[in-house]
Amino acid sequence: MKENITIFVVEDSQILSEIIALQFKRNFNCNVIIFKNADNIFFNISKYLPDLIVIDYSFNDSKLNFHNGLEVIVELRKDSNIPVIVLSGQRDMAKAIEIVQKGANDYISKDDDDFMNSLLESIKETLNIRKSKNRIKKLSRLYLDFTTKITLI
Repeated sequence: MKENITIFVVEDSQILSEIIALQFKRNFNCNVIIFKNADNIFFNISKYLPDLIVIDYSFNDSKLNFHNGLEVIVELRKDSNIPVIVLSGQRDMAKAIEIVQKGANDYISKDDDDFMNSLLESIKETLNIRKSKNRIKKLSRLYLDFTTKITLI
């Protein structure tokens, strides 16, 4: 099992992505890999096995394969359950609901005054849930192994 967690940050603002990465490293002692857009994260998922993806909702480049975080989530959910937190510069409740229904773990507006605190809290909760699920899976495997051995005896 990995010692440090790895978080992908997909954000087209270089300044914001660096601020986010710095906060993540300070608060979670994690590896952070920054992407300017989502077009190359799928290749890197298998390479780095991120524990979490934080992605901007909208990318301002029409030449990209993925124009927004929702498109990424739809593609990602075809074969992955990596937690995803979507960041957006808009407070669109209908869009937030749609994004969560499509598989995002959270939707956070960058316009909120406490945006960074909300993001850090969401990451903490998401990682704790993932850790608990992994613990339950491990215990289930141990239980199945134990019951199988009892049955064989």
